[in-house]
Amino acid sequence: MPAEPSHFPYHHAVLDYFRSHESVRWQAFHDGTEVSDRESRQLLQLRKSARRLELRDALPWLHEAVTTGVGADLGSPVVCYLATTAPRMQVRMIPLLDQPRLIIEGPLLETLSQDEVRSLVAVELARYQFWQQEGGDYLAVKQLLTELLDRQEVPASHEMTARRFALCTDLLSDQGSLREGNAETLVAAWIKCRPLPDSIDQSLDAAGLLEQAESLCETVDQVMTSQAQRDLLLRIAALQKIGKPGFDVTQLESQVVTAKGLDDLDLLQQLQVMNWTRKLICCLLEPSWIQTPTVISYARSYFADLRVDELSSGNEAEVEQLLAEIRQLSPALKEYFCFMLLDFSAADRELQEAPLALVIDWTERLGVTDVFRELAQRELRLRKTQFSKIFQERDQILKAAEGGGA
Repeated sequence: MPAEPSHFPYHHAVLDYFRSHESVRWQAFHDGTEVSDRESRQLLQLRKSARRLELRDALPWLHEAVTTGVGADLGSPVVCYLATTAPRMQVRMIPLLDQPRLIIEGPLLETLSQDEVRSLVAVELARYQFWQQEGGDYLAVKQLLTELLDRQEVPASHEMTARRFALCTDLLSDQGSLREGNAETLVAAWIKCRPLPDSIDQSLDAAGLLEQAESLCETVDQVMTSQAQRDLLLRIAALQKIGKPGFDVTQLESQVVTAKGLDDLDLLQQLQVMNWTRKLICCLLEPSWIQTPTVISYARSYFADLRVDELSSGNEAEVEQLLAEIRQLSPALKEYFCFMLLDFSAADRELQEAPLALVIDWTERLGVTDVFRELAQRELRLRKTQFSKIFQERDQILKAAEGGGA
């Protein structure tokens, strides 16, 4: 049986992003004084909101759960806390690596069976084991994203990254928990701790949910369900597959990180779209006749550091790779590139029809001419016959532009 993955590729990609692209913020977050203050605040909040449990005598079955299996491999004993007045029932691991600390919130011990509590504990122990990787840097990513969102000082892409990073961690932790229990018990615990979407048959038990989760993920009402509920359905569907031959939980990464439009982009996707945009602009502006001061100035409204000597499409293999990557994007993201191309088609009116002819050539290569035609006719107020004429005569128009007759 193949070894379980230790992380999702997405985890490492986000970590690399912060190390490379937000290095100042990343280094400041690791400042010794900042780290000490952050840990002190978390411990103070924990002591205010929860009381420590002495498990060996009071809850021997829970003591066994945290001292055997994964709990025995964490490097130091697990300490448990109880916060009965918390608004929701859950078990969660406090994000501190000096010692594993579990907090049990709400009337969970009175509501769930011992096996159900064990299953939730197992998830959190597996989560802590993941946090210990990369010298604790995966945990640092989670903490940094949480802190930035709490301060409300970052764009939506950071929030999207935080959600996807957390969901990948959840899926990995769920898989790790099955070394200590079974999927049906874990799902039964989840059902008791959090409400299912109203659109799902409320009479379904854990076994029924496991059986139907994959189809529910595809058919659930996106408007009537929260993102958290949809994420839970994905986690349940994953549990049904874990352990089956050929299945690796990281295969679900594409479902977790798929972006439908610009508003769904996380930090990695935002960076990728920026790279594609820059490359496409460089390809588009390769002909010397289009490199007028007006067009160059407009290009620099996208990238202030854009240099004229960059304006080259490079080798054909690189161009084809760029085109292939853009072709596989969602309709909304393809429309973004159509709008970008449309802007360049009208950036310098003195060039007359030549930029539009050039842009149409690129939309043909991208396979988005039909979408572009609608945008151009609407935004540039072109009649269908005008667009068709430029489309049909674009080779002659471009030849004339290259000869200086644009």
